[in-house]
Amino acid sequence: MKKGFILIEVLLSLIISGFMMILISGISNVLMNFPEITYVSQLDMFSLQMDQLLSISKNHEIKNNALCFDLDLRHFCLEFEDKRLVKKPGYEIVLGNLNDVRWELNQYEIVLYGIYDKESFIVRFKIN
Repeated sequence: MKKGFILIEVLLSLIISGFMMILISGISNVLMNFPEITYVSQLDMFSLQMDQLLSISKNHEIKNNALCFDLDLRHFCLEFEDKRLVKKPGYEIVLGNLNDVRWELNQYEIVLYGIYDKESFIVRFKIN
């Protein structure tokens, strides 16, 4: 009697291990074909965020190397402070690890020049 139960247990374990091998190979195949994740830097996120923010804002002006603008009924300024670009009023840090920030403003765009992570950059924002 015991030999029959052991045989059934062995057969069941072989069937289960077969299903487990099929499952593992399927999962590994999916993971091997998974698309590569690209790195997005803080500078890229800043550029997207500011592009969206400045496209809907009005009355852009530069005061003491700070970019000021109106958004709805509120007035904001982007100021360079302690190696960070900060949106005030409040203290929202929009970009950190900066050196030497300079703004330019003309009729169609705002240009930011600076050094981020020891590399110089230029970011252009179109305005209405």
